[in-house]
Amino acid sequence: MKKRKNIFPIKFLWLTACLLMGIFGAMLSAAIHEKSTFLEAIGVNEVEILGPERVCLVGGNKIEEYIAGGDFQGDRFSWSVTLPDGTQRIFSGSESFIRLPFTFSQPGLHIIQLTVSRVGSGPVGAPQIKEVLVLPGAEIALQPSYTICQGDGILLKALATSTADLNDYSFEWKDNEGNLVGDENTLFVDEEGDFTVSYSIINSNGDQECENTLSTSIKNSAEFDLIISQTNYCPGNDLIANTDPQVQGRWYYEKEGESKVFISQGNAIQYPTGNLPGFGNYKLIFELINESNPDCEVREEVSFIYGPFPAFVIEEEVKASECFEGDGVLTIIPLSQISQISLVIDEDNSIVIGTNLEPGVPITVDNLKSGVYTFEAFLNGCRFTQASVVNLEDIPDQLKFSIDPASIVPETCAEDGVNPGSFTVVFESGPVDVKYELYFKNGGLAKQGELKSQINDVDGTLDENDTEFTIEVLGGGYYFEVFLPEDDFVVLNADDDEEERCYVPFIEEFEVPGLPQVRFSAPREFSFCESYELTPTTDQPLEFELRLVGSTEPSRFGETFIIEEPGDYELIGRHTVLPDEICPRIIELKIDKVEPVIFEPKLVDLVCSTGAQTWEVEIDNYSPAEVDIRWYDEEGDLVSSLTTMSPAEFGMYTVDIQPKNILGSCDVDPYEFEVPDLLNLSVGYEKSQLCPFGPDATITLDAIFDFVGRIRWRYSDENGEIFELTDLEDETEITISQSGVYEATLYSSINIDCELGNVEIEVDISDNLTQFDVPEEELVVCESYEWIPDSNFPLNYILTYPDGKEEIASSSELFVLDQTGEYLIRGEDPSNPICPNEKTFDVRVVQPIVFTAEKVGQTCAGEFTYAANFSPGNVNEVEIRWRDATGTVLSEDLTFSTFTPGTYTLEVQPAGSIPCDVDFEEILIEAPVLSVDVSLQAGIICPDDLSTLIVLEVDLQEEVDRIEWYFTDPDGNTESLNQYEDLYEAVADREGTYEVIVYNRLNCPIGDYQALILRSMDDVRPEVKDVYEICAEYEIGETINPGNFSNYTWYLEDAVVSTNPTFKPQVVGEYTLIVNSMENCEYVVTFEVEEECELRIAHPNAIIPGDSERNFLIFSNYLVDELDIWIFNKWGQEVFTCSETNIQSNTAFCIWDGYYRGEKIPIGSYAVRIYYKNTQEGIEETQMTTLTVIE
Repeated sequence: MKKRKNIFPIKFLWLTACLLMGIFGAMLSAAIHEKSTFLEAIGVNEVEILGPERVCLVGGNKIEEYIAGGDFQGDRFSWSVTLPDGTQRIFSGSESFIRLPFTFSQPGLHIIQLTVSRVGSGPVGAPQIKEVLVLPGAEIALQPSYTICQGDGILLKALATSTADLNDYSFEWKDNEGNLVGDENTLFVDEEGDFTVSYSIINSNGDQECENTLSTSIKNSAEFDLIISQTNYCPGNDLIANTDPQVQGRWYYEKEGESKVFISQGNAIQYPTGNLPGFGNYKLIFELINESNPDCEVREEVSFIYGPFPAFVIEEEVKASECFEGDGVLTIIPLSQISQISLVIDEDNSIVIGTNLEPGVPITVDNLKSGVYTFEAFLNGCRFTQASVVNLEDIPDQLKFSIDPASIVPETCAEDGVNPGSFTVVFESGPVDVKYELYFKNGGLAKQGELKSQINDVDGTLDENDTEFTIEVLGGGYYFEVFLPEDDFVVLNADDDEEERCYVPFIEEFEVPGLPQVRFSAPREFSFCESYELTPTTDQPLEFELRLVGSTEPSRFGETFIIEEPGDYELIGRHTVLPDEICPRIIELKIDKVEPVIFEPKLVDLVCSTGAQTWEVEIDNYSPAEVDIRWYDEEGDLVSSLTTMSPAEFGMYTVDIQPKNILGSCDVDPYEFEVPDLLNLSVGYEKSQLCPFGPDATITLDAIFDFVGRIRWRYSDENGEIFELTDLEDETEITISQSGVYEATLYSSINIDCELGNVEIEVDISDNLTQFDVPEEELVVCESYEWIPDSNFPLNYILTYPDGKEEIASSSELFVLDQTGEYLIRGEDPSNPICPNEKTFDVRVVQPIVFTAEKVGQTCAGEFTYAANFSPGNVNEVEIRWRDATGTVLSEDLTFSTFTPGTYTLEVQPAGSIPCDVDFEEILIEAPVLSVDVSLQAGIICPDDLSTLIVLEVDLQEEVDRIEWYFTDPDGNTESLNQYEDLYEAVADREGTYEVIVYNRLNCPIGDYQALILRSMDDVRPEVKDVYEICAEYEIGETINPGNFSNYTWYLEDAVVSTNPTFKPQVVGEYTLIVNSMENCEYVVTFEVEEECELRIAHPNAIIPGDSERNFLIFSNYLVDELDIWIFNKWGQEVFTCSETNIQSNTAFCIWDGYYRGEKIPIGSYAVRIYYKNTQEGIEETQMTTLTVIE
C-alpha cells in the first residue's frame, strides 16, 4: 500500500506559541535590521532548530513545524530529514523556509539537519541536528455522525480499546456550546447536537503530547411517511411505494401468518403483484438503514390486500318475444363472493342488481329487451366485467342472419405483428342495409359500422343477392348484434323521449382464434450519451429488428444494438422457433442523445500554514444540478459528490461527471489529476553555458507551474552584492550575460504570499571554445575565392565580410571571398555543448583577365588555327592554357592549331595569382566536310518535248556555297552554263553531257557529277477506246488495259480513282489516263463511260434469200454473253437455228442467207424465237418476233 500524507493535522498548543515567537522574531528583525542581524537581535549566537522532539501519528499522518533563526536579507535555509528507513528528504529556500512544515508518516526516529548559508558567501555557522521520535497514533473509534431513536441514547467512544497505552491518555468532551461534558474515553448522549473530544498524553514534564481533537454529530432518526399507491391490488397490478422525504432503506413484504421477505433497497419500489405468494392480507415494511447505530431501528409499515377478481356466469332464461318488448330474462350465477354486481348502461351509468352475493346463489334480471348487455362485479376493489345476450323470438325478416363457425378466420402472423382474423355474417334475404355493433366478451364495444348491399349499376337499387359480409377483428370472444336504421324500427320511449331500436343479437358468444405475441421489454423513452448498448429482455428465443423512423438507413438485426443516433425507433421482436404460431410485436422507442460533460478540476484555495487545499470542478455545458459528480482518491474511494473537494491526502485523484437521468454513461475517461504537496514543491532547472562570444546563458526552471502565481529572481555578483531582477519577474526561462549566482523563488497562484519552492543556480563563463584555423597572412584571391575553414570538428560558421554582410555555412560548405579587407568568422559546434569561437583574417582581391578565342585560319585539308585575345596585360603577364575535352593542356602559346575535330577550351589567368573563378572559353571544332555526295536526276528528251529538266541532289546541302554547270556536246566541245550558276536545276535542250561542280564557303571543290542526255525513240502509246459501257447495278463493265508503262494515274473528272495498270470503271463520266513510259515520258488519253444495264439485241425484220446485203444477222450489246435463235415456217417447221456462247458486242453473228436445205425458203412470214442471257448476273430474256421473206 502506498503511504499517504495527511495534510489536515491539528497543531499542538506549544506549536502555536512557537509560531507566535517566530512572527515576533521576524518583526523584531525588520525593526532593527539596520544595526544588527536577526541573531544578534534575539541574543542567539548560533542557529538552532525549534520544534517538538516527540510526535504522535494522530489519525494517520502528522504535520509539525520546525523553526530556524537567521538573517532575512539573503540567507538561505537547507533542511534535510532522514526517515527511519534511511530515506532522506531535502528542502531549501530563502526566508520563507525559515519554517519547515514536515509531514511525519512513519513511526521511529527521525533526524532533522539545518544548514544556513548566505548567497555568494557560503554556510553561516555549523549545521544543526535535532532528533525527533515519532510514535504511532491512537486508534480512533469515534464516527463523524450517529443517528439515535427518539427517547433512546448512545454510548460514544473516542478511541478503540485496542489503542496502546490507552490509560495514559486524558480526554475532554465538550458540547456545541463549549461546555465540558466528560473526561473519559466514553460519553453517553441522548439528545441531538455536535460534540468534540480532545485527547493527549501528558509527558514527564507535564506537557501535552500527541494531542488531537475529534468531532461528531448526533441527530434523531429521520421522520418520514410511507406512501403506497393503493391498498387493494388485483392480478396484473404493480405494488408502487416510496418514502417522503426520500431516505434510504430496505423494503420487505409480509403475508399474514408468514415471515417477511426482502424486496429491494432504496427510497422507492415498483413490484409486480404476480411475484407475491398468492392472494391474502399483506404488510409492506420499510426499515431505515442506520449502520452507525444498529440498536436504533426505524421501521414503517402499511397494510394492503391482494385479492382475486370476482367470478360469475350468465344464462339466458327467456328470450324477448318481439322488438321493443322488455320480457327477456337473464340469470346470473356467482362463482365467488361478489360485493356488488351492476348492469352497465353506459360509461357513466349503471344499475345495481345485487350486493354481497354468495357463490352458487343465482339472481334473476328481467324486463330485458333483445340485445347485448354488460355486467360488472366488484370484490375487494377488484372489478370484473362480462357480456351476454337476450335473443329475440320473433326476428324481422330484414334482420335474420347467421354466423357460420366455418367462416371464422383466425389471426395470422404478419411481418411486424398480427394480421386480424375475420368472421362472415350471412343474411337470409336481401338487399341488406343494417348497422351492427360488436362487443368484447367483457362487454366493451369493439367495433361498429354499417352492412349494406352493393348498388346495381342498372337501376341504382341495392343488390338483393349481396347478403354476405366479412368483418375483420382481432382474436378473442365476441358478441354481435344488428339493427335497422329505418324509422319503422325506431320507437319513442314515452318516459324519456329517447329513441329505441330493435336489436337482434347473434344467439351466443363466438370466438375468433387469436395468436399470442412474443414477450419482451425495453425502455420506451430514455436518453443516452455518445452510444448505448440496447439489449431487450425476454425469456423467449427471439430475433430483434431495430428501425430508425424516417431514416433511409437499413434496419439492424440482432439481440443487442449500439444506439448512436437520437430519434424515434421501432423495435420488433420475432420468434425464431415458432414464427407462425407466436407473432411478432412492435414497440416504439423515443430516444434522445445528450453530450458528454465538459469539465476541468481546478485548485481554488490553498492554506499556506497547513497546506490544506480546495479543488473545484468547472463545468462548461451543464448546470451542477444536471450532473452527477464523483471525486475519487487513488485508492478508488469516493471522497466527494459536490462541485468542490478538499483532499485529505496528497496523491492522484480522479473526478468523473456524468449527465443525470441517462441510460449507460458517457464513454469519457475520468479526469485524472495530482494533488501535489505544494508547500514542498520540487524546483529543478536546466542551464546552458555562458560563452565569451555569446550566446548568453539560458536558465529554464522545471516545476509544476500550474500552481505558481509568482516567480521572483535575484542575482548575486562576485562581490556578494544581491540585486532584485524585477524585469525577469514571473519568467520560467531567463537569458543572462553575466556570471554569478541566480536565485528563483516560486509563490502560490492562490495565496501569493505562500512560498512553494526555491532554487540557486551558479553560472560561470566557459573557456571550452570551438577549434578551427584561418589564414595567418594576407590571402590574395582573383575576383573571388571559395574557402572552407580548417577544423577537425563538424562546425557551423558565420562569416562577416568587410562590408558587414553575413553568410552562414556548415563545415562542408564554401564561403566565397570576394571583398578586400578584414573578415570576422564565428565557429559553432551544433552537436557538442562547446562555446562558439571568433577569429579574424585579411583578404586582397584582384580582377580576372577578360579573354576570347578567335579562329584565324582553316585550310581545304581541314586544319583549324585559333588565337587568344585578352586584356588587360601583355603576353608576359598572363598564363595561357589550351586544353582538350579531357582537360589535358595541349598548348600554352598565343595560337593553337589542330586537324582533330572536338571540344577545346582556352583559359587565361593572371600570372602568379590564385586562379580566378572564370569560365573557360569553349571552342567546338566540328569535323570539316571535305566532300559531299552529288548526283543529277535527269531523263531523256521525250518525243513530244523540246527539253528535259536536270535536278541537282546534294546530301549535305548546307555545306554548298557555290554551284557551276558545264555542257559537252557529242563532238567534245565544252561550254560553261553561266545562266544556271548556283541553281539546283538546269534545262537540257541538247543531246550531250552535262556536268555540275559544287564548292564550300572556303571556295574548296567538294563534289561533282556528269549526266548524258539523249532524245527518246519510243513509239509505244496507251490504247484506250473512246467509249465504254457499264452497268453499275450489276458491277458489269470492261476492264481497260492500256498497255505496259512504268506508272498509271486514272482520273474521273479531276479526282484520282486508281494508279493500277488496269482499271474497271463503275461510274459514268469523263475519264483521263496519264501514263509514264519506261523512259519517264508522259502520255495523256481520255475516254467516256456510259450507263447501259439492259440486254439489247438487234436484227432485220425482213430478208431477201441469196442477197448478201439482205441476210439475216444479229447484233448485241456488251451485256449479252450467250444467245440461241430459232426460225419456224408457218407449219412450225424449223428452218434455221443458231447458238453463240462467246459474243462480242457490236459484232454481227448468227448470219443466215435464207436458204434451207440448199433451197431458198418461200416468201412469207416466219416466226422467230430468240433466247439470250448474261452469265455473270444470271439475267435471261426471250424475245418472240416475226421475219418477212421477200424477193
